[in-house]
Amino acid sequence: MHLYRFYVKYLSIALILISILLPIQQAKSQINTDRVMSIGKNALYFEDYVLAMQYFNVVIGAKPYLAEPYFCRAVAKINLEDYVGADADCSLALERNPFIVSAYHCRGVARLNIGKYEDALADFVKGLELDEYNSALTTCKGIAYVQMKKYEEARKAFSDALHKTTNKGPIYIYRAKSNIMAGDTVAALDDVEKSLALDKYDADAYAFRGMIRYLKKDFKDAVADYDEALRLVGKRADLYVNRGIARYEMNDLQGAMSDYDAVVALDEDNVVARFNRGLLRMEVGNWNGAEQDFAHVILVEPDNDMAIYNRGIIRSHIGNYKGAIEDFSNIINEYPDFAQGYYARAEAKRRRLDEKGARLDYNTGYVLEHKQKEEKQDSLKTRKKKDKSIKKYNRLIAADPEDEQRRVAYKTNYRGKVQNVNAEITLQPNYIPSYYADKKEVGGVAYSLFVKHVEQTYKLPRQLYLVTNTEKLSERQVYEHFESIKRADSKNGWVDKNKLLARALDYASVQDYAAAYDDLNAYVQIDKNEPFVYFFIAEMLVMKYKALGDGDENAMMKSAILKLALDNYELCERLAPDFAYCYYNEANVRVMLKDYSEAIVKYTKALTLSPDLAEAYFNRGLTFIYTNKNDEGISDLSKAGERGIYSAYNVIKRYSENKK
Repeated sequence: MHLYRFYVKYLSIALILISILLPIQQAKSQINTDRVMSIGKNALYFEDYVLAMQYFNVVIGAKPYLAEPYFCRAVAKINLEDYVGADADCSLALERNPFIVSAYHCRGVARLNIGKYEDALADFVKGLELDEYNSALTTCKGIAYVQMKKYEEARKAFSDALHKTTNKGPIYIYRAKSNIMAGDTVAALDDVEKSLALDKYDADAYAFRGMIRYLKKDFKDAVADYDEALRLVGKRADLYVNRGIARYEMNDLQGAMSDYDAVVALDEDNVVARFNRGLLRMEVGNWNGAEQDFAHVILVEPDNDMAIYNRGIIRSHIGNYKGAIEDFSNIINEYPDFAQGYYARAEAKRRRLDEKGARLDYNTGYVLEHKQKEEKQDSLKTRKKKDKSIKKYNRLIAADPEDEQRRVAYKTNYRGKVQNVNAEITLQPNYIPSYYADKKEVGGVAYSLFVKHVEQTYKLPRQLYLVTNTEKLSERQVYEHFESIKRADSKNGWVDKNKLLARALDYASVQDYAAAYDDLNAYVQIDKNEPFVYFFIAEMLVMKYKALGDGDENAMMKSAILKLALDNYELCERLAPDFAYCYYNEANVRVMLKDYSEAIVKYTKALTLSPDLAEAYFNRGLTFIYTNKNDEGISDLSKAGERGIYSAYNVIKRYSENKK
């Protein structure tokens, strides 16, 4: 899906942004431009890329000579898979400042993803001239060499990268892939083992070892590796596909079929699973089911000749001779030397009582077959996906190392953490007030009479939720919030507490947390008795803390921000002592400050008020484990799992193993 189609029609929104954020006073223009950049970076951090671009567009419009907004917009575009646009924006940034290492990195990744491998390599080399110890650039240089099929150079680059970082596991996997492409399965397996020695919970490492074992025809161990990868990450289509083909090689047709069923349940348009399941269904005599699978493959890929030919075989078998002849004719027109196609069409014509046509097709097939008799055919049961030889129409599509190359991603401090469920165990997030609930997510949306009361008391224009994951806003929704801000942006807006709260929610919706914080503080000057406002202030402070990133920079400021958030939680609790989510959020902040004993007290209070708050069980469980109380921690994690946080079971297994 081309996400960059959404990047048009932003002019009206940009004008609204300018009218709101750039005041008339010329003296303040620099400050306001910095403010807009800061808000845009916040949106990048929280992965709201479309919104982030709108802020960067405003800065570019005001100060087109700056390099940073072009670079930041490129980061947004690359995360929306607009690689061409990211390439162009990085180039604009580098025209303005040729010393931005991250811009060479970002542009190189964009170029890798659009097949400009030599240009990408040149970017990584240039970046390394400026920062020779950059492991990410060195790793990307290796990936570029792999794409260029220069495997020895790739292996050298990955080996070099290993000396530049402590996070060696992913690089071992990249080097393993280059070893596989070079045909050195022994070295590849050795690299995967090194990766697993560093992190035995890396599902991708097990998956790749499964691939290597499959290539070595060690199908039983390959299946075991795919089993472990699936246990670690849950349902993932590519793992089911590859385990299915390994099971097929072991003649476990039922197991292979169940794997392809699982893939189709996850992704009904998965061509490999549909094709392979279609062949398996033919093998076990489920002709109608097989026809449905091949018909779906053809719907997704109308030029998939092997699916068309297999559908012809099925149609002939179930008596649809007219449809079969049509499919066989399409294949013969495409492959006029395919003897088997003439034989198949001859049989369908014979069954339609077209003896003359059948005889002609049979004789043509016979002549072609004897012409091709000396051609050697391998005895393999599978083929690679890219192998389009029509003579292999009845072979399942097998796992291929080239298909396993991961799409190269650009990671930056402007983004939120790239979460890896196997590498890091993190707290469940805070509940925050929002107009938007991500209903695609399981859980994470709380019903609260307290919040309902706020919604009705202040006559808010939308339903208010407490959520852990907010829904990304559409262009229309962003426009509506800026219009609402514009209407409220008057003298009355600063004396009417209802308008202040409503506008703070608008600002928070477009991730201008500083402006939301200002409005909420203005509210407190008018009315010091609204607990929800103190809760909301605390959440804006936590958002500000997160936007400062994960490094040690600004450590004193970050600590002060969290302590101020605690003060506001406590004010809320005094005024609303039964509001469970305030205690839960406060506990999360106390964990951030490593005040584990008080965090446990607050989680316990939240659970006393809301006994089914799964996130509180999960986080209290982790906090118990942080304080070496594994039994209590595992008990809480079990309760979290019962209430729908299924990742808790993976955590339980890890800490149970560590205990042993």
